[in-house]
Amino acid sequence: VSDDGFIVTASHLVAPSDEAIKRDLVQTYVQANYSCSGAACQSEYDLYFNNTYVAGLHKNFRVYQQNSDITKPGLTADVRASSPTADRDTAVIKVALTNTPAVALADSTAVQNQDAITVIGYPSGSVDMSNAATVLVPSVASGTITAIKQGGASDILKDATVFQTDAPIEHGNSGGPVVNAAGQVIGLVSYGDQDKVFYLVQSNDINDIVRQAGVVTKPGKIDTLWRQGLDSFNGKHY
Repeated sequence: VSDDGFIVTASHLVAPSDEAIKRDLVQTYVQANYSCSGAACQSEYDLYFNNTYVAGLHKNFRVYQQNSDITKPGLTADVRASSPTADRDTAVIKVALTNTPAVALADSTAVQNQDAITVIGYPSGSVDMSNAATVLVPSVASGTITAIKQGGASDILKDATVFQTDAPIEHGNSGGPVVNAAGQVIGLVSYGDQDKVFYLVQSNDINDIVRQAGVVTKPGKIDTLWRQGLDSFNGKHY
């Protein structure tokens, strides 16, 4: 969203607490390695949760660009602002980059039911994790806005006004941009429910979190020169 390395994504991807990550990790490990479920796993759960190795865990994540080598460490990133998943499920992170292309955020109050949209992301069904050449190639899907609702269908986004869409979205699309016909971002993919209905954070809500992070969204040098070049080309100034 800016030319100096500020990125918007879903907060459920990057902003859970260290405690929440530890609980999920231990619960997953215990259920996978012991023939028990629920309360029957509690003693093993307590044992691993209080283990000194687990107690010292903390979250750490990295960002990869489309031309990155995934066999090498990506760019270190840190969270600059985030909202709870029940509110707007949006986070702003920062990586050490300059002169990057940046998307334009639209005014989401102008979005109407049945507007055409494009969703960009990395749905798990289309990503071959064993093929380094394809992992960072984004998928593009089309759909429409099917409703504008107050709150989603679960604890995620229950306190926000959201866009509902019929665009095909899968696990892995979270945090991806949703673009209108003018190439502006009108929302961000948050989650879907079991009935294949998907919910998007509105761009005006994204803008609020971006401002909280102290980010100024404006075209950078690359965007400006690119648009000047297109204008010259369209005016036949080759």
